[in-house]
Amino acid sequence: MATEAYPRQLDLAPPKAWRRFFPAWLRSLIWVDSAGSYDAFLSYSWKSDSEVAPVIQSVLQRFLCPWYKLRAKTVFRDLSCLPAGSSLETELFERLDRSLHLIVLASPESAHSHGMEMEAGHWFSLSRQRNGQVLIIVTAGEPKTWDEIRDHLLPSAVRSNLATEPLWIPLHLRRREILARPNSNEVRGQLIEDLRQVLLCLYPGHDWGQLRGEERSQRRRAIGLMSGLALLFLVLAMAALGFMFDAQRQATIAQRNARESNGRELAAFSTESLIDDPERSILLGMQAVNATLRFGQPPVAASEEALHQAILSSQVRMTLRGHSSAVLGVAFSPDGKRFATASGDQTAKEWDAESGKELLTLRGHSDSVFGVAYSPDGKRLATASGDQTAKVWDAESGKELLTLRGHSNSVSGVAYSPNGKRLATTSHDQTAKVWDAESGKELLTLRGHSDRVDGVAFSPDGKRLATASYDQTAKVWDAESGKELLTLRGHSSVFGVAYSPDGKRLATASGDQTAKVWDAESGKELLTLRGHSNYVDGVAFSPDGKRLATERVTCVFHAPVTFPCQKRPPNVPPP
Repeated sequence: MATEAYPRQLDLAPPKAWRRFFPAWLRSLIWVDSAGSYDAFLSYSWKSDSEVAPVIQSVLQRFLCPWYKLRAKTVFRDLSCLPAGSSLETELFERLDRSLHLIVLASPESAHSHGMEMEAGHWFSLSRQRNGQVLIIVTAGEPKTWDEIRDHLLPSAVRSNLATEPLWIPLHLRRREILARPNSNEVRGQLIEDLRQVLLCLYPGHDWGQLRGEERSQRRRAIGLMSGLALLFLVLAMAALGFMFDAQRQATIAQRNARESNGRELAAFSTESLIDDPERSILLGMQAVNATLRFGQPPVAASEEALHQAILSSQVRMTLRGHSSAVLGVAFSPDGKRFATASGDQTAKEWDAESGKELLTLRGHSDSVFGVAYSPDGKRLATASGDQTAKVWDAESGKELLTLRGHSNSVSGVAYSPNGKRLATTSHDQTAKVWDAESGKELLTLRGHSDRVDGVAFSPDGKRLATASYDQTAKVWDAESGKELLTLRGHSSVFGVAYSPDGKRLATASGDQTAKVWDAESGKELLTLRGHSNYVDGVAFSPDGKRLATERVTCVFHAPVTFPCQKRPPNVPPP
């Protein structure tokens, strides 16, 4: 008969053919069915007890099992791997002959199990002497006496060959718990107590108290061993962390020393460039200082001194005088060759950025000039004045081209759109306006602020317009329709506003001594920049958008130029 048919006919667990590919010595260590001898053979009905039998086998094998072994006793349950071409019946009989005790799981299905009948028949045959016992464990049914167990729950070969009542364990009352929680330590602890008589048969010469005492001793030894291993691992982990932190500290020291050396070298280069290239001298000085600031350490003295000398050198390179009152605004031409200034003396002036030579004086306003802006092509210059007007001038000749009237109070800010076709102005009348830069026609009036509007900026794509106001807000508007899109709150009075080159961020400057960076789409606050000890008057992004500059006064120049300048404090009306 083919071995594949046995599981169905004999009611046995199906063999797991893949295990046969492991070496015999490894199978004997891992799987019970490959062991050389057995303390017991577990005979059961696959249909009834396929889930109960593994739990009983595990409890019997793991009782008093040292931590370094897989099992303390070897109980055969299933023939899960077969040598190629072997007979299932022959293999089962061989393992029965190598077993000391026969443990029979009694259930209503066991009485009709052909496989259990075959195993019991071989056990009770006269082929060899048996020194062990037949132990009965009731796993199902409702028996109350041995007679009921024998007549209804056992195969006929067991019934007919047991002359006297054997040791039997009523485990059927715990069947539901076993099936529901087979891996529960609580259930397994209860099974140990239930199977104590079976365990005493497996450990002859001992009483139950001795076995329990040995179990407790093993548990204490295991706990002590695990605690010792845990402590060892903890000590090793702490030592490893100590070595790691020490290595990091040494690496940090080495890196800091290297940066300090680099800072001194940069400081030397900065000093060498003082006369020939002051701008490069400043940049090298800043790099020298920054080299050690990255580690939270004060910069080396040579770095600070080099930067100080570079700044002083740049400041005294050119001093331009010509205004008779405070300089209130400044702007560079797009090509960087000229710059314009706005002054409280009611004029704006244009200067050569290299020589400092005065090129033009723009006269026509009847009040202080607060703001100045170049058109993107550099051909026009716009000015904003306290006389409630903005003017557009030819940047080459100084000829007045347009006068923009419409505000009812001082015009404080002016800005060109990126394409140069529109001009935006802000005013102390709480509005901003957008004008046609060619004709001077008023296109939009932006209302929504509740105090003077001081700063204005177009987004790089020209689709949006941002305004800054003393009402503690900055607003973003649709530059075509004038619709208010965002209101940014979080400052006290807002004096300046600027877009990043990619248009994704918006920076604001405030009288609360901070600058803030916002998400230009959602209006979410991204950063708050603190460090000034007084109000922040202006803000600007670097061309690559990676840096942000803030100013306390208006006189801040790209070129090494200084002016005698002073800006009015917040909330003080213009002269």
